[in-house]
Amino acid sequence: MIAELSDALGADRRLLDAWPVLADAASAQTLKRFCAEGVDYTRERLRRLETAFSILQAHSAASSADAIGCLIKAALDVAGAGDAGPVRDAALLAGIQKLSHYGHASYASIVGFAETLEEDAVAKLLDASLDEKGEAIEVMMDMAADEINPRAARADA
Repeated sequence: MIAELSDALGADRRLLDAWPVLADAASAQTLKRFCAEGVDYTRERLRRLETAFSILQAHSAASSADAIGCLIKAALDVAGAGDAGPVRDAALLAGIQKLSHYGHASYASIVGFAETLEEDAVAKLLDASLDEKGEAIEVMMDMAADEINPRAARADA
């Protein structure tokens, strides 16, 4: 569980730096706002992770989070590629969805470990992060289906 907490800490720290770049690259206001709000949600998850380490009386050392680093790099590559517009927004959103699914899987694992180990305070604390990740995924799916992907299809036609 500590290794997973360290990975989540490293991942969210790396993601915190990526959000503003992704927001700047987005042309759709809904996507731009989603990325900007990601900063606040990520800061809150980092606070929860630090609290979880404290509850467990464990040293909070972030891992290098190499896996999410690759996903962040891919999303940032899209942010710097081509002209701003609907097609790039669709590609950005796809990259951000990958990041969110990674985070969701990480938090689901941590909560599962905490429940198994009867670390109820940690499970409850990080279940809030898991719920936020799930809600973000739903918002992105709706954004993709209702706005971003249709715009990209029309622009590419």
